[in-house]
Amino acid sequence: MNGFSHRPRRRRHHGRHRGRSHRRARRNQGYPLGEFVCYYCVASAAVLVTALILPPMAIIGYFAAGYYLNRRVLRQMQWHKYTTTLGDVSRVKVVMLVAWPIAYAGLFLQIALAQWL
Repeated sequence: MNGFSHRPRRRRHHGRHRGRSHRRARRNQGYPLGEFVCYYCVASAAVLVTALILPPMAIIGYFAAGYYLNRRVLRQMQWHKYTTTLGDVSRVKVVMLVAWPIAYAGLFLQIALAQWL
């Protein structure tokens, strides 16, 4: 017999999540809306401070804030693996980057309604 004929041992999970990964356990709890709103407030404050101190740099600060929010918030979002295409995801990320003050406010409202209603 070769060394590959036996079945590998299953790893036992102990603790609170028994058999579920931590990522899946967190996903079932919902999105951390308070954390997302804090990121949004930090990005908005950074753009306001940049606009007040260095007005010509406000455009760069605006897009940097949109990039920051994309990295912090959209990374934690769950995309449906069967119906979401690469074009859809990239379109959403570009819209969120360009129109982030309105787009993220709408996203947070949708998350809040889905969680609390």
